[in-house]
Amino acid sequence: MKNLFKLIIIALILLIAASAFIASERTFVLKSGVSKTQNSGKKLYLNNCARCHGADGKSQTEIGKRLDATDLTQISLSNKQVYHTIADGEDSMPAFKKKLSKKQINSIVLYVRALKR
Repeated sequence: MKNLFKLIIIALILLIAASAFIASERTFVLKSGVSKTQNSGKKLYLNNCARCHGADGKSQTEIGKRLDATDLTQISLSNKQVYHTIADGEDSMPAFKKKLSKKQINSIVLYVRALKR
C-alpha cells in the first residue's frame, strides 16, 4: 500500500512538472520581451499581412488604403474570429488556410493581439 501511494505521488509530481514545462515553453520570453510564438507570428505577419495592413497594423500602406483594409490596432474581434478571418479570408482579403498551418495562423493571431498594445 505504501508503494502504491509513493507511485501515485511520483506520478503526480511528474504530471505537474510536465505541465509546468509545457506552459513555460508556450510563454518563453525572449530578451526582446516578445514570446517565441509572437516572434514567429511577427515573421509570418510581415511576410503575409504587412503588404496591406502595414508593419504596424494600421493599414496605412498604399494597398491597404486602396482596399480599405482593417486597422488591426483597433479591432475588437475575439481570437477565434481573427483566426477565421485569416484562415477563410474576408471581402478582398484572401484565405490563408491552404498556405499556412493552424499553428502558423494562431501565431499571427497572437502577434496581431500584440499590435494593440
